Amino acid sequence: LPPTTPGFTDVRVENGVTYTYVLVGADALGAETVQGTATATPLIRGWPMFQRSALHDAYDPSTNIQPPLGERWRATVKLNGVGAYPLQTAVVVSGTLWTPPTMDDTQARRATTGEVLWQAGRTVTATADTRTTAAVHHGKVYLAHPEGLTVRWADTGVVDWQLQTNSTANFGDSNPGSPIVYKGVLYAPFRTSGDWRLVAIDVDPSSTTYQMILWESTGLVDRAYGTPAAASDRVYIVDFEGRLRAYDAATGATLWQQTLGSQVETTEALSLAAMPPAVLVTGTDGNLRAFSAADGHSLWTVFTGSRL
Repeated sequence: LPPTTPGFTDVRVENGVTYTYVLVGADALGAETVQGTATATPLIRGWPMFQRSALHDAYDPSTNIQPPLGERWRATVKLNGVGAYPLQTAVVVSGTLWTPPTMDDTQARRATTGEVLWQAGRTVTATADTRTTAAVHHGKVYLAHPEGLTVRWADTGVVDWQLQTNSTANFGDSNPGSPIVYKGVLYAPFRTSGDWRLVAIDVDPSSTTYQMILWESTGLVDRAYGTPAAASDRVYIVDFEGRLRAYDAATGATLWQQTLGSQVETTEALSLAAMPPAVLVTGTDGNLRAFSAADGHSLWTVFTGSRL
């Protein structure tokens, strides 16, 4: 760190894990001296993944809603007659609510009143609807859509950077698959020439590979019909054929896969949760399944009595 730098932000951390940092000073001759140590346990900031956290609590503790509870305001989320997709969810961070994007529109509203703070299109021509939910991480909003990936500043809506794709390669088209941000890397389903993959993009501004694609998975024969989940340096996703796959978060190497059955699909509403030592998967067959995060073997299955 330069002597004038007041602090250091580490985004490549696991939520709830305690880290120790050592500050070392060096003189002109290169002699090093430990100046101090500090420990910190990160808590979730923003809304980096579907339903905010691995527990899927969909709750931002910085948002304080006082009783009595009741309807405070309502708004129509629609642009040019196109409404939000039913399986999309709103995102609330520090008093700002981002409504599900429509055909080519994203809105930020004041959570307490519904006042529109900013509204912005995708910056490229909309040719297909967007069925994904935004991720919010360290002051930026990440939105995957059929024309690419757009990253906006959360407070103003101004575009920070974007990846633009074409008709044969795209994110977030008519099959819902929202991005997540885990340890400074964005993971999202991606289609190229009919082949579905999980793609990892560096979104850590301090990294030398910032905004670069780090890896693309192989083996997703059919579309990834759902949102990834990540924990303990692994990323999980379920494809349309009902296969649960585990990847190394750093390299994209396939660690294991487990067949759930042809009647199992995951969507934004039928999701998976990574909570080592287990990965939990809900399915359209009404079963809640738990698998070992280590090797994918089945731990238990519970029938809930109805389609989930």
